[in-house]
Amino acid sequence: MGELRSGYDQPETLGVDRWLAILAGWDLFRQHCVIIDAGSALTFDFIDETGGHLGGYIVPGRQMMIDALFGGTNGVRVNTSPVHGIDHGQDTASAVQNGCFAMTLALIEKIILEGNEGRRAVNIVLTGGDGELLLAKLPNVIVHKPDLVLDGLALALP
Repeated sequence: MGELRSGYDQPETLGVDRWLAILAGWDLFRQHCVIIDAGSALTFDFIDETGGHLGGYIVPGRQMMIDALFGGTNGVRVNTSPVHGIDHGQDTASAVQNGCFAMTLALIEKIILEGNEGRRAVNIVLTGGDGELLLAKLPNVIVHKPDLVLDGLALALP
């Protein structure tokens, strides 16, 4: 779309929600950027300085990780208590909640660190249901756009 190009060998396999977020992220920066969607899945899409989609990552989101522990283990039961942070859990529920939150943060921090090692500013936009929760623990270099997919839809269908 315009100068934005999918990096997938089979572009039709790139989800439309991810493509719309990529479109809005590119429109926001118009340079090298990373689009992070922290929803059911945690997705990362990397765009180069010419609008080329370089691919990305898709991993379970925070709640999906918790659900996987619940479904895949015997005896791990987690209530729906809110995440308190990344401190060591003092019971099973907080150990799981904080551990999954810490894993999510660690991957995002890895992306920031790799961008800084390249000696160029890394432009990151964050969206998704866990966006606000994550922002409290992340550096202020991240732009938060809770409606990024809808922003992309407005660009795709003006």
